[in-house]
Amino acid sequence: MWLVSGIQPDYRTIARFRKENKEAIKQSLKLNVKLCIKLDLIEGNTLFIDGSKFRANASINNTWDEEKGRKYLEIREDQLNGY
Repeated sequence: MWLVSGIQPDYRTIARFRKENKEAIKQSLKLNVKLCIKLDLIEGNTLFIDGSKFRANASINNTWDEEKGRKYLEIREDQLNGY
């Protein structure tokens, strides 16, 4: 989001970008791997693939901030004290 100044591209734009810049993306990833190997962050002898799919529920109503968490804990603590 920082890189594109808050602009939110749709999935078609992202797909088109990936299609049109396939070689550049591939080269960039290779350079990243080489840098990580050089910095001893990875050994480069293992391949990890994550094909996990999780159902997400990240609506604004389900997002908690510190205040919401504190209120939830207070309510639960009151319930426990009631038992």
